[in-house]
Amino acid sequence: MPRLPRTADLVAALDVPGAAMRCGALVKKHGRAALRDARGDHTARLVLPRIYAHNSHVDSFDARVTAAMTWLPHTVALTGLAACAVYGLLEDPPERIRAAAPSPLHVRSPRWLTLRRCVVPSLRREHEGTRVVSLPEALVHAWEEDPNGGARDAIFTALRKGKTSVSEIREALSYYPWVRGGARLRAFLRHLLDGMHSYLEYRGAQTVLNTPDLSRLAYQTKFVIEGNVFYADRYDPKTRTSVEFDSMRWHGSAEARQRDKWRDALFRSAGIEPVHLLSTDVFRRPAWCRKQVRAALAARAGPP
Repeated sequence: MPRLPRTADLVAALDVPGAAMRCGALVKKHGRAALRDARGDHTARLVLPRIYAHNSHVDSFDARVTAAMTWLPHTVALTGLAACAVYGLLEDPPERIRAAAPSPLHVRSPRWLTLRRCVVPSLRREHEGTRVVSLPEALVHAWEEDPNGGARDAIFTALRKGKTSVSEIREALSYYPWVRGGARLRAFLRHLLDGMHSYLEYRGAQTVLNTPDLSRLAYQTKFVIEGNVFYADRYDPKTRTSVEFDSMRWHGSAEARQRDKWRDALFRSAGIEPVHLLSTDVFRRPAWCRKQVRAALAARAGPP
């Protein structure tokens, strides 16, 4: 059966990443016959009741977010890992989309869409055209979904980018007293400082620099050397020694290693000696790492 001329326009409107449109809007602009034609060859598919997306995008995160926010009332906003992805805190978006809904809201949603009933009104806002809860709230709800992976990474990314602070996350947690895993999240936040930017730093603080003589080292000390701004993961001002936690993700490439050498040279030109601890050593032999840090500090301190 030949395709109708207006069908091509309808398919082109849907064949955009993140596009999802109501049935009424498609019919009004392109005609009922064009929509029936696109449905017939499965180019246009239902992603939610009376919400259509292109067949090649129907399972994508962006199209599902658009469809969910179009289908649900304006009082509903994304939360959890889905909101963290919209805020740009995750490398890979989650498979399931979670939204904060006022209670009660009775709708039958597909398995990929979960509605979190929030008795306490969420702090809704828009981020790049998408309704989301506040970032600290999203992080608290993300902890309910994946405390050991996505939520933890999102928290550190948000802190590293300066998008929120530990105190703001604590305040959001107090806003929702019945969060699943809330006691564990409170314990986790007690060990964090606003200057802690990665899980590797957190692990290093817990297993390497966890003794009285090393726990005093300052977090994320700022330096400006020859017009360049640097932050030392941990810094001892008495011996002018910095401790750097290097993960393979950020320091494993040849380009990253060259950048680290340039950075170390600038540090040494300012009288600061860097000590690098690899993530594999931090995880597998923390006692050895502690010994290296102590040796570096003793060498810089000189004879008693």
